[in-house]
Amino acid sequence: MSSKYQRVEDDVEDEGEMSRYYKGEEKHVIDTPHGPITVSVEPGCDLKKQKGQPVWLTYHDIGTNHVTCFGSFFALEECRVFKEMFCVLHVDAPGHEEGAKPLPAERKLTLDNMAEQLGYVLKHFGLHDQYCKVYGFGVGAGCSVLLKYAAFDVNQARFNGLILVNGSGSKAGWREWLWSKMLTSSLRMYGMTPRVKTALMHRMFTLEAIENNEDLTEDYSASLDAMIPSNLAQYAEAYVRREDMADDLDCITCFDVIQFAGDDNNDFYYHVKELNKMFDFGKSTFLRIDDCAMLITEEGPHHLANPIKYWLAGKGYLLSALDMRPNNHPADE
Repeated sequence: MSSKYQRVEDDVEDEGEMSRYYKGEEKHVIDTPHGPITVSVEPGCDLKKQKGQPVWLTYHDIGTNHVTCFGSFFALEECRVFKEMFCVLHVDAPGHEEGAKPLPAERKLTLDNMAEQLGYVLKHFGLHDQYCKVYGFGVGAGCSVLLKYAAFDVNQARFNGLILVNGSGSKAGWREWLWSKMLTSSLRMYGMTPRVKTALMHRMFTLEAIENNEDLTEDYSASLDAMIPSNLAQYAEAYVRREDMADDLDCITCFDVIQFAGDDNNDFYYHVKELNKMFDFGKSTFLRIDDCAMLITEEGPHHLANPIKYWLAGKGYLLSALDMRPNNHPADE
């Protein structure tokens, strides 16, 4: 996963913003009041050719970046149609982009300021008015960042929908607090140790995948080695301090949501089920995915493709791309 994109020798500047290009991937580093943030254009998408088309805005979970969280999903043949119909923009949490440096000591990540950065991202790409069609795609902690931004009344009209994988709208419970405290303390004191890797591995994948899918686990382990431990700790701390969003989400009227929960982890399933209840009736569709944990986009990306296509078909997209074969729907609602 981490070797999907390779650096090109030359760097290019574009319209005053620092834009760096990798093989098949265009990167924009955007200044915001909360510090710079890196946005990557999915290979196969073209900002100029797809001008005016709807946009997917992704945000990854803790312990990942946009490549390790969404790379396998968008590499699927059946997901190519998404890149033809939508321009996919990947947002990396501060300090999680390729080649990141440790965040300054005075810079503290919070879900609020990470969400506010999304406004500057949309403005940078000319997506800041109500006539632009934006779809958010979040995994884990990334769901909370997208929800924080999209739930504001002034921002609701900018979104046509959200795709949420193992999201949460509730405060962290005591088990999550304890897990997060042990993780972040170890990261700050000892760095990326084998024990930290194991803890993150068991968050992301099922035991079966960890024991039997060597390529998946080796690639993920290598990606953790490239991360800045203190930056990862900051994102994890921001997520575990999240607040209950029930009062914010029941006011959403401008868009609907499709949610996926990994069946392997009862806590993930519980949080998605509770999040589903926070939306008004008919505004959220909830699907339970068997034999997956947090990172369904990597462990079982094929489970997501067809449900998302059907959801988008209800909005008038991708009707010709639907797979109508019997017994092909992998999710169990």
